[in-house]
Amino acid sequence: MTSEPQFNFISCGSATYPPCSTCGPRKQSSYEFVLVTQGSLNYHYKEQQEFYGTNHLVLSRKGFNETYVWDKQTVSQHDFFHFDINHLNDIPADINAWPIAIKLSQDSLCFHLMKYILKLGQAQKHQSKEMENAIFLLIKNFIHIDNHLNTNEEINLAKEIKAVLSFLSKKWHSGTAHAIDLEELCRNTHTSATQLTRVFNKQYNKGPIQLIRLMRLKRASIQLRRTSMSIEEIALFNGFDNPFHFSKTFKKTFGLSPSYYRNQKRPVHPQEINNLPQTPYFDFN
Repeated sequence: MTSEPQFNFISCGSATYPPCSTCGPRKQSSYEFVLVTQGSLNYHYKEQQEFYGTNHLVLSRKGFNETYVWDKQTVSQHDFFHFDINHLNDIPADINAWPIAIKLSQDSLCFHLMKYILKLGQAQKHQSKEMENAIFLLIKNFIHIDNHLNTNEEINLAKEIKAVLSFLSKKWHSGTAHAIDLEELCRNTHTSATQLTRVFNKQYNKGPIQLIRLMRLKRASIQLRRTSMSIEEIALFNGFDNPFHFSKTFKKTFGLSPSYYRNQKRPVHPQEINNLPQTPYFDFN
């Protein structure tokens, strides 16, 4: 007996409109992500109006009365997909507090997740685990990025920590969270080991290498719960030499072996995992 999926994918596509095109008014019958890829959008919803330019990602809510008014001067294009939410496990339940739209760069996680979801939809993988995982991550990071900007967390971080996070983003861009030693970290952030260690201990009560290992373990914990990857695949994908090393390290941090953790109904993250830097790309997969 299979459990009810968290999300039901409905449809997806890309649309091109001539200048001054409109859609609506209509009552939204599902949830819909819209990524403006060319032109601009005046979005009318719930007696409000917002302007969004290229690379804005908009989340329309089920039940919204809405109208789309596209760019008056040029052709507009957007990617979209419709879905329903069956339950809100592991993501904030107060939908009314979610952002309506965020601005993306073309190398951001949400941008690539939108493209990936469209690719899965076009391949008819509507109810696949990959689709379920991708929608979950898109929603989580859509919400997370908004909160991140509002709290100015990145602005308040020390320049050395920003440099490390930037390096990790580039290092892990291919997907695999490669292990990193202190010498490599110092060389690529142009910072001494003493300074990096001092700044990270002040901010997180942990050195940079220890913190990075926890980031990899957190990412692995999400993969254990939300993918069908084997433990060996997860170990290698997160920079561990072998499943034994991964399992030993994971159990030391989480108090459970990866296989036991995977089967828990509501596993609890240790506090040191909850206190990691809130940076979206570390949660990928």
